[in-house]
This record gives sequence, structure tokens and C-alpha cells, in this order.
Amino acid sequence: MIANISAWNYPYFVGSNVFVPALIAGNTVLYKPSEFASLTGLHIARLFANAGVPEDVFVPVIGDAKTGQALLAQPVDGVFFTGSYASGAKITAAAGKRMVKVQLELGGKDPAYVCDDVEVRAAAAGIADGAFYNTGQCCYSVERIYVHESIYNAFVDAFVTEVKGYRLGDPMEESTYIGAITRRPQLGVLKKQVADAKKRGARPADDGRQDDQGPGKLVRAHRVDERRSHHGGGA
Repeated sequence: MIANISAWNYPYFVGSNVFVPALIAGNTVLYKPSEFASLTGLHIARLFANAGVPEDVFVPVIGDAKTGQALLAQPVDGVFFTGSYASGAKITAAAGKRMVKVQLELGGKDPAYVCDDVEVRAAAAGIADGAFYNTGQCCYSVERIYVHESIYNAFVDAFVTEVKGYRLGDPMEESTYIGAITRRPQLGVLKKQVADAKKRGARPADDGRQDDQGPGKLVRAHRVDERRSHHGGGA
């Protein structure tokens, strides 16, 4: 029996990377979707049931972190988790005591380094997309950018120009590139990060204002231009 604790930002794709191979290999699955995307777990269970998978072979487990802790207490043979480092550490500590297989996919800092021989505008466009795709709500989003000092100014200018061209709005519209942040608490996280960067000497390269118009809560792209005196710069 496999326990799969999945993420909220790509609930179908991330989960299927675990439970589909598990089922093919003959395992039963206890599937806990994120409490912020719980309906997807129930829908996946219905799809499997309609396809002929017995209901006691793929079982959705709905709840928050306490439910996840209870799930780990079950006699499972493996635990697969996608999410934060903090939660991954707790899961490892709990499951490790029983010597069962544990596989984690955790968030990181995902840096990008820009060499001095790039085509600056193309590099800026690609890295900007890597940072803001899906409104930046990806575990692999670019979070740190290290730029060779010889092209630093040109890269920052190209990056800011690229991001200013992103259209904010309803994510259901094809022309929208950046939609609302999925969870309201994340707005506080973003504001805290920007305030911390400014405290450390960074200066905003865009206004970073919050937009309360339209559906949801939007935060306009906020670039922080942090220049370093040695070993290139960080943008």
C-alpha cells in the first residue's frame, strides 16, 4: 500500500506521477490531495472508479496536515510527497522510524546563471517566463538569477521590460498571462519577501503595486534590482 501526499499547484499532473505507476505495479493507494485542491482528489477517484478500478484500491483521503499525520500512521509500504521542505522533513522523520520507502519532491531556490555571451533579450524573456509561469506558483520556478557583471544592466532592463508586458487578469481568458495568486496568505509572503529585500539594500525596478480590480487579488510583477560589488549581480 502506497501513501501519496500531493501538491495543490498541479494536482492532476503531480499526483499521477506517483499513483499511476503505483497502481500499474499492483499497489493500493491512499491518495491525499492538498487541502487546497481537495476536489481534484475526489474527481480522480471517481474517474478511476468509472474506469473499473475498485474503490478500495484507490482511496482519496481528504484533510489538512493532521490528516496527513494520520495517514502516515497507517501500515503503508511507501510514502511519496510533493511540497515544502518543512513538511518533507516531518514526513521523513515519521516514516523513517518504520524504514519504509520515502520519496520527496521539495521546493528549492532554483537559480539561473546568465553568462556574458548570451543574447540578452532572449535570455531575459526565457528566464522571466521561468520565474512567472503559472503566476510563479511552480516548484521549479526560477527564484534566484545570477548575472555576469558585464551584461548586468542590460539584462535587468530587458527583464523588467519583458515582465511589464505581461497581461494580468482573469486566468480563464486566453490573453491573460498572470492571474490571481491562488491563496490569500501568499500575498503576505510576497510582501514580506519584498520588504526583506529592500531592508538588505535592494531597490524596486517596478512599482509592485497590488491590484484589487477585477476577479481575485492580483500582485503586479515586482522586480528587485540588487546590485553586488563582486562576482556579478543578482536580479
